[in-house]
Order: sequence, then structure tokens, then C-alpha cells
Amino acid sequence: MEVSNSDHRLAEDIRCHSRFGPTLGATVHSICNAVLLPLLLLIVAWQLAPAWELMTLEGSVHHAIVGIVPSLFLSMLMLYAFRSGGLAPRNFGWSSSLCSGICNGVRCFVWLALPLKFLCDSLETFQNGAWQNSLGRLIFVAMLMTIAVAIHLATRGINQWRDSLLAANGLSHTRVQRRKHRENLLNGGPIDVSMLGGHSLMASLRRFVLLIVTMVPMVFAGLSIAGYHYTALQMTRRAMLTVLLAGVIALVAGLVSRMLLVAQFRVKLHQLKRNETGHIGENESINISEISTQVNQLLRATALVAVLVTGWHIWSEVSPTIRFLEGFTLFEKKGPDGEVISVTTASHLLMGLATLCITWVLSRNLPGLLELTLIDRLPLDKGGRYAISFVFRYLVGLLGIVLACKVLGFSWNSVQWLAGALALGLGFGLQEIFANLISGIIILIERPVRVGDFVSINGITGHVSQMQLRATTIRDLDMRELIIPNKKFITDDVMNWTLSDQMARMIMTIGVAYESDTELVQDTLLSIAKQHPLVLNIPAPEVVFSKFGDSTLDFELRVIVPKRDLFAKVKHELNMAINKAFREKQIEIAFPQREIRVKSDAAAVGLATRKAA
Repeated sequence: MEVSNSDHRLAEDIRCHSRFGPTLGATVHSICNAVLLPLLLLIVAWQLAPAWELMTLEGSVHHAIVGIVPSLFLSMLMLYAFRSGGLAPRNFGWSSSLCSGICNGVRCFVWLALPLKFLCDSLETFQNGAWQNSLGRLIFVAMLMTIAVAIHLATRGINQWRDSLLAANGLSHTRVQRRKHRENLLNGGPIDVSMLGGHSLMASLRRFVLLIVTMVPMVFAGLSIAGYHYTALQMTRRAMLTVLLAGVIALVAGLVSRMLLVAQFRVKLHQLKRNETGHIGENESINISEISTQVNQLLRATALVAVLVTGWHIWSEVSPTIRFLEGFTLFEKKGPDGEVISVTTASHLLMGLATLCITWVLSRNLPGLLELTLIDRLPLDKGGRYAISFVFRYLVGLLGIVLACKVLGFSWNSVQWLAGALALGLGFGLQEIFANLISGIIILIERPVRVGDFVSINGITGHVSQMQLRATTIRDLDMRELIIPNKKFITDDVMNWTLSDQMARMIMTIGVAYESDTELVQDTLLSIAKQHPLVLNIPAPEVVFSKFGDSTLDFELRVIVPKRDLFAKVKHELNMAINKAFREKQIEIAFPQREIRVKSDAAAVGLATRKAA
């Protein structure tokens, strides 16, 4: 009853966390609040539109309002999302110190920097920019100073968040303190709180990077004062847009992370509902922790790629490095007439490497996402889920390699020599590797062996823990991992104990003395087998009087257990019960008996005695 209550409480806790409705409602509420002020400004700009002339006051105000509305909407969205009790701290579970710091920075940007930006944009077009290089430049520098203050407030929240994480995890900072801290933990001693006061190299580097980010607006201000006002203006606009879009991408990533977390809880709840007790069989189990790690890594990589792609498009027009990469030619592809068909530059090489990196991340972490979104909804066992994930992983890898080759300008005509070399190598020494690869594909299609199966091959018995294209890993009962080429599973005899059914029969031989009551022995063995909780009643246990041995009457107790893994446990418990029951009922467990007769010759014995004397 206690297990049932705990399972019920676990199911209730999971059900409480498997709801996405509150997060969706908070998101809609934040968007609606964030759009009010920009919408009001757009109405004002719309009222000014009929009298729109760029150099007039109305035209300058209209131009400035249209220019700050996107930044204002993104900023207000971040402000409502990061405030106390908002979307990020309440639904995403982000640190309150981090959200408070970002919220203070965004608040400073909204109420100080954006009004100054509005004035700066207005003076840029008012009276054909007559005020741009005087009052406009002064307002622009003041705007940069307020942005620096806003960044400082945000970075202070980030530093507090990281320091609180270090303190919560009990991490020391300096190398000597970390070594002492580790030795203290290994020796079982208490944690010295004074070790938390130093500054590690990573913490110092993080603070230095945040300080550099804070100084960037001041650098732009210096460029404007030095006479490079247009350059500073363009870079400031792109930097502001980049930071705001990065914040929005972080919010979207948090929203997707919350959705995936809800999906994980729903998967766990679905598992608990598969039977009445709430216990999940090994063939149905899903490693939620591993899936969560894969999904989070994939989400972080996707967010990073989104930020890099956004930054690339924002800064490509003004960055000399990007223009240099596009102008640096690696090789050209020419046609039969000598005309250049395509050109591969350094930017293509960078994009190809990025494609390979993204492919590698996807191929490693895609199975977790498939488990949450697709595979768990299908009526598949553990082996079937693994096979689908395995095929998708290699398909993504193959498509990524093809796409990278396409970006770099490689075609089939360019790699024909590679196919020829592969065929030649196959004929000389790669036939075994090729045979293992083909065997791996056959195993995945026919599925005679699946992940989690209990198999015996070449005297090795254990569970299939991992399957790859070339080899399969088997973990035996001694917890050793054996790497077996896939060709062995196709050409050799393989016993799969769990291919179509988990049940297995166990036969125990018991020898009793000749004077024993055979009917009593039979009834006792059947009673013991039927009372054992792991012995199945269908098919029912049976006792067979197998033979008359040399000194025993041999009986066989044949029982069906639900899994082959339980053989040792069931055999031990049955033997203990049989020994106890036979002692109580005075049934003798026989052992081999031999009679030894010694013949002695009296004359030989006397001669040996005299010689010894």
C-alpha cells in the first residue's frame, strides 16, 4: 500500500508540472502588455502621416517614431518577461537576481536611452539635418552613456547570478583552494566556507568580458566625438538591434525549453499510466535524464546558431571581415570552355564548417527530441525506438555532409575518384568493414537483435546495450562490455532470449534419497513453486520424476519466470525454500555414496614391517 501511495503522489506531482497552459497565458499577457505603448506611438505616427514631409517637424517626429517602435516593442517585451513574477522567473525558473539585473538594465534603456534615441533620430532629418552635428551629436553621446549604464545594471545582475551559483554549488575559485576543497571532501571533512571568497580564472575572465561589453557604448561615443559620427551611429543601431534580438531569442528558447520540459513530464506520466501499479518495465523505460540533456544541448545550440545567423545578417554590410571572407577566393570551378561556373570563397568554407558542426550537434542530440515529440506516441518497444532514433541520426549526418559539400561546391563529378578509391580499398582490405556495415543495416531492418535484448553468441551472454553500424555492444552479467562485429549476428548462431517474449523456462534438478516419498516430494516442490511471487502460474509449474540415479531419485522442477535476468534470483530463493521445506518434512537430499573395500596380504604386511624396522 505504501508503494501505491508513493506512486500516486509521484503521478500527481508530474501532472501538476505537465501543464503548458499557465506558461502560454503568461506569454500572451506579456506580449499584450508590451504592444500597448508601441501601438499608441504608431497611432500618433499614423495621425502625422498625412502631413508627412521629412524635413518638417511632423515628418521628423513621424520618422523617429517609426524608427524606435521595433526597439521599443522588443524592450517592453523583455521588461514584462524579466520583471518579478513575470514569464522568465516564474515559468522558466530563471534566477531572480539574473532577471532583476536584466530588468533594471532594460528599464533604464526604455525610459532613458529610447527617448534620447527619439530626439537623435528627429534631429537627423529635421531641417535637412541642420542640428545633427551639434545638438544631435550631444544627444547621441548622452544616449550612449545611458546605454552603458543599462548594460552595467544588466551585467551586475549576471555577476550576482553566477556568484550565487558558485556559492550554492560549494565551488572554490583559486587552484590551491580547489585542491584543498577536493581533498577535504574526499576525506569526509566539512566544507570550508572561506574557500568561496576567491576569484577563479573563469570568473575573472567573465567579469573582464562583461566590462568590455559595458565599455563598447563609450567607444562608440569616442568615435562620434572624434568625427566618425556616421560610423558610430550605424554601429550603435546594429549593436542595439543585435542585443534586443538576442534577448528575444533567449525568451523564445526559454519558452521552447518549457514546452519540452512539459513534454518530458507528460512522457513520464504516460509511462506511469501504462499499468496499474505505476512501475515501468525495462522494455518500456525511457531515460528521461539523458533525453533532457540531449534536448537542452540541442536547444542551446539552436539558440546560438540563431544569434550567429542574426548577427551575420545585421553586421554583414558594415563588417570588413565578412566582406574580406567573401572576396577571398579558394578555388574556381570552370566549364569545358574555360568559363568560370562557380567560385568558392572563404565565407563558403566557413559556412561549410558551420554546417558540419550543426550536423554533428543534431546527430548527437536529435534522438532525445524524437523521443519527446514523436516516438513515445508510437506503440513501439525500447528496441524499436532505438532503431528509429539510430536511422534518423545517420540520415541527418548524411544529409548534413551532402549539404556541406553542396555549399563548398563539390558535386558527384568531383568525388568520383573517391568512389573509385573506396571500391579498390573494398577489394583489398575493407571487405570486413563493409560486411559489418551491411550487416548493421540488415539488423536494423529485420531487427533480429534489439537494444535491451538478452542474447547469447559465441559463449557470451548479456544484454545488448548499444548498436552501431559497425559493431554491437553487449554488457554481460559481470558488467563487462564486449564489442562484437555485426557480421557475427548474421553469420553465427545467435540465441535471443527476449526476441518475441520476455518469459523463460528454468529447470532445477533435485536428487532425493531412495527411501523418500515421491508423492510428498512432488507436492512439496509444486507448493514451493506456486508460492514464489516471481514464478508465473500460466504456464503452471510442473514436477517431473526424470530418472533413477546411481544413489538418488532425480526430480526436475520446471518453472516459467517473466525475465531471463531473474534466473539467479529465482533459483537462489527456490533452493533456499526447498532446503527449508525438506528439512521440515524430513525429506533427505541424497548425495553420492561409495563402498570402499581394502584387501591386505599378511605376508606382505610382515615383510614391510621388518624392512621398516
